[in-house]
Amino acid sequence: MKKSNLALMILFVIIFFIFGCASTKYTQKIPQGVHTKKILIRSEPTKAKIFLNDSYLGITPVKTELWYSHRSSINIKAEPLYPNQIPQNIYLRVPPIPEKMTIYMDYKPKVRAELEEQNELIPDKVLVEEIPIIQKVPYDFPIIYFEFDKSAIRESESGKLQEVAEIISKNPNYILAIHGYADEHGSLEYNKELSINRADAVRQYLVKLGVTPEQLKSYGHGEVPTITSNGYELEFKNNRIVIFKLYKKPESPPQK
Repeated sequence: MKKSNLALMILFVIIFFIFGCASTKYTQKIPQGVHTKKILIRSEPTKAKIFLNDSYLGITPVKTELWYSHRSSINIKAEPLYPNQIPQNIYLRVPPIPEKMTIYMDYKPKVRAELEEQNELIPDKVLVEEIPIIQKVPYDFPIIYFEFDKSAIRESESGKLQEVAEIISKNPNYILAIHGYADEHGSLEYNKELSINRADAVRQYLVKLGVTPEQLKSYGHGEVPTITSNGYELEFKNNRIVIFKLYKKPESPPQK
């Protein structure tokens, strides 16, 4: 009996050590000085293996930290554990980073559905090209937060905008795209207008700080979508935000 208990304890320690090392190894890949946020990744209707940028995280539900610096998307893959489920290959555009993400393992991508209709061989993986963001200025742009139902710049955010203005003014060959968002309160039309007003308020503030107007493009997106057409659902804790993305001239920054 004692030998059996000892063997179980040793096995438990080995398993704990393996998973602990794997977790530490992944955590060490997060660079210092970047934006990070914790996220809970779930899957429905069954559990799945989750990979983040080809690094194995674990079986859902799994908590981890997402980070971004000069990239526009993070690759999250979900591999099925059960029959009749479909591998999901997702490129999550960031920022903003959601608080929770639910991946639907029975979602059939359009490419796969078309191949099935044509009775063609379905590839194991559908290649999805990552959309790069052209950002070479070594600076992590902050997120600007707003009060509920407001588009005025908060005093706490003025320092962030001062830093942004200084960086943009020193890099005249770049265009700064300003993306405004709203939360789920109110109608879609109202939230669309509110998000536009927030982006415009940031743009006007930067112009007053000396940024050339031609370097600034503002867009309002309304509510941050809680569910997409790609088989996953996102939940955000604070959607009352403006985020920045940087593009080199003469490219025209996309509106999304």
